Amino acid sequence: MSSGRTSVATAQAILVHVCTRPDEPVPDAWVETLVVSEQAGWLLRAAERTMVAGLLWFALTPAQRKLLPDECAGRLQALHLGNALRWQTYRKLLISSATRLAEAGIPVAVLKGSALLLAVYPDPGQRTMVDLDLLVPDEHLTKAHELLGREAAQVSHALTPHRHLGEIRMEGEGGMIELHGVAAHEASWPRTGDLFANGRRATLEGARVSLPSDSDLWLHLACHGFTHGPSYWPRMAADLARLYSLPHWDEQHWRAVWQAAQHRGAGRVVLLAAALAGGGRVPAGLREAGVPNTVCELAAAQAREAWGIATTARARNFGPWARSWVSGGTRRREHIMAHLFRPRTVLMGRLHVPLVIGTVLYPGYLLWKALRLVWTGLAWRAALRTRSFPELLDRP
Repeated sequence: MSSGRTSVATAQAILVHVCTRPDEPVPDAWVETLVVSEQAGWLLRAAERTMVAGLLWFALTPAQRKLLPDECAGRLQALHLGNALRWQTYRKLLISSATRLAEAGIPVAVLKGSALLLAVYPDPGQRTMVDLDLLVPDEHLTKAHELLGREAAQVSHALTPHRHLGEIRMEGEGGMIELHGVAAHEASWPRTGDLFANGRRATLEGARVSLPSDSDLWLHLACHGFTHGPSYWPRMAADLARLYSLPHWDEQHWRAVWQAAQHRGAGRVVLLAAALAGGGRVPAGLREAGVPNTVCELAAAQAREAWGIATTARARNFGPWARSWVSGGTRRREHIMAHLFRPRTVLMGRLHVPLVIGTVLYPGYLLWKALRLVWTGLAWRAALRTRSFPELLDRP
């Protein structure tokens, strides 16, 4: 049993190393231990679940890849290649979208994965992309949504309170766009300046887009990453580690990050994200920026626990529980129903219930919904037989 735990710990160490040490090769001894203990499959499943399989394949040397079982090596290579091909699809979508918006006089900025692939990652196979995130000024949001949605297969027209217009799914393998307004990020994204006025500019085959500065991109990824469940955290850690490993990243970048985070009340999240990207250690740059050592040690301890959760949690829908845990909620709750809820309240039907009460009542809520579904089905079946259609939707 102890040997099994050791081998899993080795697999976890490889995953953490690949995400947080972009310039250091994976030790050969770790890979040999992984293969001998037959835990390569565990590593593959964890890397695929946390969306860093392409990164893992890129980080391993050719000799280390040959040590892996053929099925495992083939799957990692396929995932790496799939990331690269997907980026080509999204790059074309980015160029066409930016061109259409520019013709209408609408400025556009690229966020998250696309910005990283344009400015940070040398190999597109390293970074898994799910959608294309575009940011436009609020006054152009509705018009931009209309323009990009004309050639879409499926469009969400719901304008949310956070000024986010949902998804635009293109035909076939065209990809998916998430169009955001600036207001959607005002509360959750500390920034060092106006993105459209001070951001970087990039030109792709004649299409001009804005990119956040390195500091703002770091802040956005750190604050956004914890709105998702633990399966997203390793990819976030890899993104952040690669940003602050750039040759030009210096103490001024850390100081800008920390000042913006403090100004917007996001210091705790930013410290945890930095410690996660440091593999359980807060980078020295933040300490030099004035963060007390005791605060750094607390963040490092929570980051080490976060890595354990991220590499072992099987469910992807841990986001609400994770937000509660990140904000200082009870430790070690990953195996209870609380992870299904928002940090402090949960919407049960039309009733907002506190987290603890919701956790206790949730099984009964699910049973009530199941019984209601069965009753509705039986009622409609009886109605079809008698050709009588009751007002079922008005019944409880």
